[in-house]
Amino acid sequence: MKKGWRAALVVLGLVLAAVSVWQLASYRREQGRLDRLARGSGVLAYEPGLPEGLAREPSPWHARLLLARQLFASASSASPVEPEEADRSAAATLRRLELARRLAASVAVERPSSWEAAMLQGAAAYLGWSMQRDRRLLTEPGEWEAPLLRALEVAPGRPEPARFLAAAYMELWPALSRGKKETARGLVARALADRRTFEALIEPWLQTADSSGERTQAFSAVPLQPWAWERLQQIEARDADWEGYRQARLHWYASLERSMRASLAEAEARLQGGDAVRAHLLFLSVLQVPPRRRFLPYVESSLSQCPPGPGGGSFAPALQAWLDWSLDLCLWKGCPVPEPVLRRLAGLSGGLAPTTAAQAAVLGGDLAEGEVFERRAEEPWSAVWGPYGIARARALAKRRDLAEAGQALDNLHPLWKQSAPYWMTRLALARAAGDGLGEAEARRRLTDLRRSEWSFREWMLRDPAPRLELVPAVAAPGFTIEILEAPDAGAAVEVRLDGEVAAISPVRRSTALVVRRPLKPGPAYLLEIEAVSGGRLVPGTVRLLPPSP
Repeated sequence: MKKGWRAALVVLGLVLAAVSVWQLASYRREQGRLDRLARGSGVLAYEPGLPEGLAREPSPWHARLLLARQLFASASSASPVEPEEADRSAAATLRRLELARRLAASVAVERPSSWEAAMLQGAAAYLGWSMQRDRRLLTEPGEWEAPLLRALEVAPGRPEPARFLAAAYMELWPALSRGKKETARGLVARALADRRTFEALIEPWLQTADSSGERTQAFSAVPLQPWAWERLQQIEARDADWEGYRQARLHWYASLERSMRASLAEAEARLQGGDAVRAHLLFLSVLQVPPRRRFLPYVESSLSQCPPGPGGGSFAPALQAWLDWSLDLCLWKGCPVPEPVLRRLAGLSGGLAPTTAAQAAVLGGDLAEGEVFERRAEEPWSAVWGPYGIARARALAKRRDLAEAGQALDNLHPLWKQSAPYWMTRLALARAAGDGLGEAEARRRLTDLRRSEWSFREWMLRDPAPRLELVPAVAAPGFTIEILEAPDAGAAVEVRLDGEVAAISPVRRSTALVVRRPLKPGPAYLLEIEAVSGGRLVPGTVRLLPPSP
């Protein structure tokens, strides 16, 4: 019995050895065939080391796939310089594409799970027919489309199949039916979600949409990611398409808010899971957006929950922008965030100017720390210290140190004694002191500040956004801003009122920008205008719009 088993094992071993020898011989023959195909196709001019690469592949189908890949790559990059070479080169390119298609198709049959084989099969068929303007692209789309769709199904995480399909649909766009366009638009959206694909295809996609009058629909395929809409703004600004720029910027704000929500949720989850270091970084990353009122809930939540850790560094510019924005609104309209949040923001910003640090300390509830910065200053009552002086006077009045608060206001630079924040503080102080004459004087001066028109001289020219103190005399449905200087091609400007976007509009030199935002009489508004598309902008006269009939 044992001898029988031994004999069977010997026979099996001989059979396996024979099969191995046969497979090796077969592979050698296949290697020789592929080597001859490579040399005859002309692909070695683009990839001289291909024969060695084919010899190193572990199996025949790997070798066929490698050759198909190189054939397709050489055909895609072929670009003869001399016109007389064009015909010969085109014919050689078509032969390489057909050979690549056949090789890839054979691998796809043998290895159905190979996404690359399916993609090369479809891509080579499409590119060859496209070069010949062959109507089979439309009459027999299954020859090229089906393999690409199969590659997309087999490897949904790979960007290449979606990228090639999207580019193909763009080329055929005018000839596609309405239903096919809807399907193709979904595929384009899927392709553009990959950032590298987005960079490669966004401009061809916009050109495709422009040629068919579908620019607005083209935006529906753009991913709701800040980097995508930031790139769209750059393209629209370059092309001076200001309505497109406005739409892109609105989408950009929406994508920033979505990104903030996601980062905040992840930071909270990290913190609950005990990963305080990563949570700290994520909470700070929430603030990497331009300061606007719409983002305040996320910023306040982030600063309230952020665990102890360093700030500054790469986060410093965004943190300081939010701090400056908050301090401005504290001066003009009332602080947008509670004292603990303001203190945290100032503490994380790092490297603050003494005037900013002093103002932040007082508004954060630490008057003594603010006064330390004041005592160290060489000129504590120069114009740049005006916002701190007003904040200090308000803090002293809150503590009922009315005489010292009045002295703080008396010491302000004359420039600030003409402003609405100064007289609003004077009014509050006079009321607290029961000073009827002082209260009447403050009311009169505030009334004098009420206007229906402001000249270009009253703008504070700060980079990048000039600002204007606006105290309307009457209720108005909006206002106009004269544009004294703007880029020759125009610009897209963002008008902000009390820290929130009031309008995003195109402007040109010597035009009047109409902003429809209701204003109430009496309170001071902080008006800012910025050329967000780039270029120099100089605002001029501002006039209230007449009341609606």
